[in-house]
Amino acid sequence: RPPRSTQSRSSAASDVYKRQVLIYVGQDDVNVGTIGCWEWILQLPNSYFSNNRHVRQAQKQIWRDKDGNVIGTLKQRDNFYFAVVYKAGHLVPGDSEKSARDMIRRFINGDKDWTQ
Repeated sequence: RPPRSTQSRSSAASDVYKRQVLIYVGQDDVNVGTIGCWEWILQLPNSYFSNNRHVRQAQKQIWRDKDGNVIGTLKQRDNFYFAVVYKAGHLVPGDSEKSARDMIRRFINGDKDWTQ
C-alpha cells in the first residue's frame, strides 16, 4: 500500500467509508460553532460516509450518562456519529472529562443508543 501522501483522494475517502467516524463539538465552543460544524459535515462528499443523504436524515437523540443526566446530543447513522457535548468549549476533554470519556467509550463500543 502506498504511503498516505501518495494515495488518491478517492482512495482515502474509501478508507473512511469502511470505518466509524466520530465528529464532536463542545456546545459552548466559540471557535467552532455547532451549527457551522454540522454545515461543514453536510458539505463533505457522499463518499466520506456510507451515504451523506442518510447522515442528513439522522435523528437527534438526547445523550444521557449512566446516571440519567443529559450531557449532550447525538446524531448517528450507519458508521457516522456527530456528538454535541454540553457544558464544554473548544477543549472538550478538559472542560467535561466525564462526558468525553463516556463519548469515547460508547463510540469504541459501537453503541447506537446513547439515551441510556
